[in-house]
Order: sequence, then C-alpha cells, then structure tokens
Amino acid sequence: MQVEIISSRAAFDALKDEWNAIPQALRSPLARHEWFAAALTAFSAKDELAIYVARQDGKLRAIAPLVVDRAMGSLRLNIIAHQTHEPGEFLYADEAALAAVCNAIMASGRPAVIPRIALDAPELRLLTEAPRRGPTMVRPVPMATSRLPLTTFKALESAMTSSARNKLKRRRKLAEREGKVTAEVIVPDAGNMQRHLGEVFRLEGAGWKSQAGTSMLEDQAMRRFYTYYAKEALRLGMLRFYFLRVGDTTVAARLAVAYDGKLWDLKIGYDERLKNCAPGILLTHETLRLACEEGLKGFEFLGIAEAWQDRWPIESWHHTTLRYYPVSLGGGLSFGVDMYRFGGQRLKAAFERRDLPKELQAAS
Repeated sequence: MQVEIISSRAAFDALKDEWNAIPQALRSPLARHEWFAAALTAFSAKDELAIYVARQDGKLRAIAPLVVDRAMGSLRLNIIAHQTHEPGEFLYADEAALAAVCNAIMASGRPAVIPRIALDAPELRLLTEAPRRGPTMVRPVPMATSRLPLTTFKALESAMTSSARNKLKRRRKLAEREGKVTAEVIVPDAGNMQRHLGEVFRLEGAGWKSQAGTSMLEDQAMRRFYTYYAKEALRLGMLRFYFLRVGDTTVAARLAVAYDGKLWDLKIGYDERLKNCAPGILLTHETLRLACEEGLKGFEFLGIAEAWQDRWPIESWHHTTLRYYPVSLGGGLSFGVDMYRFGGQRLKAAFERRDLPKELQAAS
C-alpha cells in the first residue's frame, strides 16, 4: 500500500473519475469530488491541500480529503468543506487502505481537526488507534443529524402522531386565509437555475439569519460555494428546488439534491412575515410528499437535528469531532488557540442566548 499527499489543485482535479468511483461517493453527494471542488473554489482557493490518498497496485483505494487550515491562527489539517458544517467522512474501498491514510495523518506531526465524523465511522476508530506523539480529544457530547426513511406519503403520515398531523393542518389553514397554498418541485435547466437559486438566497436571508450576518446574502464565500455546487449538481441532473407559494407569493424555498435514491436537504428559507403559518415546516411536509411521488426512499435533513423535525418519524445518527495535538510547537499552539476559543465561545453563548427569540433558544 502506497500513501501520497496531493498538494496541488491540478492533481486533485485529475482524481475526479477515480474519486467518484469509491463507495462513499456512490452513496453520498457530500463525498463526491464536486462537493470538495466547490469548497476549494469558494473557501480554500489559497490554501495548501493535504489530501492523503492510498493506492495499491496503482488503484486508488482510500482518500482523506484534507486541507491545511490557517483560519484559527494556527496551522492544522482539516476536512475540505468544513465551512459548510455538514457531516464529513473519509473515502475508502477497504479498511486496510483507510488505516494506511489514518496512520499517515497521525505520523505527519501536524495538528488535525476532523469535524462532524460519525461516531461509528471506522476512520474515527483508526485515527485514535494509530501510533502518534500527542493526545487526541473527542467532543464529549455527540451531535445528532436527522434522516427519514420514505415509502409512501400515506405511510409517512400514518407514522406521525395525531397531534403532529393536526398541528400541520392548523398551520395550513392559517396560510390558506392569505391565499391558495401550492407546492412544486422544479428540476431546473441552465436557463432558469440561477433565478431559482436567487429565490432561495433571498428567502434564506429575509429574516433572523440576515440580521445575524449568517445568511448566504451576507456570507459571500458561502454564496459562492452553493452557486458553484448548484451548477455541478445541475450538470449531474440531481439538482432540485422546492417552493411553497401562498397565492402568487413564494413564502418558502428549498435547495436540495436527489442522489442514490434519497433527497439531501442543503438550504431552506422562508418569509418570516408568515411565521405564524410555519411556512418552512409546511414546505418540508410538501417536500416529503413530492419526494415520495418521485419514488425517493429517504430524506437527509443534514445540518444538526432540531426539535421541529420530530413531528416526522425521524431516525438520528450521531457524530463528533476529533482533535489531535502532537507534541510540537504547532501542536502546542493549536491546543492553546482551541482552549482560548472554546472558553470564549461558552461565555459569548451564555450572553447571546438571552437575546434570542424564545423559539430559537432551544435550537441555539
């Protein structure tokens, strides 16, 4: 088994076909080459790549898609696309190849942070078992992400509690007082993709996210990422837009991709002027109906599990963050930066939570 480190964009681009043939890329759009290419373009154009790849007899067998991250004031290895805050993973055809790249990472002498990695992921186990010179730390409280198996919409609604179904009906009746409620899915083409994407950006930035400076309208790098990625998803035929309209007004919009028989939820926005109607929740219910009609077998909420998702019969999967601090100047600096930042974050969060609306405090 041979392990090499890919450090140039040209070498990364050359891996595309081999990359997309590895099992993880066949079952998740977030593991495909296009996802990471969008992230490098939007977030890391000037960063050094450190993509660990293992080959056996010339065949690509494992990939650790890493970049040298300088954002926190110390150099460390980090997963490409970590800025999206979506779950991440390594790619591998067999565990021996995965072990080879994990051992190489821990032997590099570089500090590392591997965020949003599944608790049962073999790379988490192999990284912690690998020979190393320095401590590793795993986030003590795992984070959850929701997913929802789909069969038929009738079966889905039957699996919901009567209370959840009744609340949705009441919300819809409130919306119907404002006008006729309709929902549609659009599989875009090159001529209308940008217009539909702009509608998602507009609604996502119309409320509290814009006020907090976290919307895609405010965050240029994030907007670049989703614009670039949407173009790639369009080329692959998996891009989907979902819209909820009251009368002639679009009140909620969703950006998603259909891949491996499932719908992957990327961004949602809604008009907060109608928040008493819960347009985002109504759109999600209609999205699930349309996904069932399309024959999709699952819905991946992505992000972090939130209480509002519990009205459907969701399943949860848990993930964590691993940090490695080698005994070196870089490892010590990385450790010090993290300890300072985490302490400041706790204090900042304690004050900010008091100023959030009540409905957002539970999700903060």
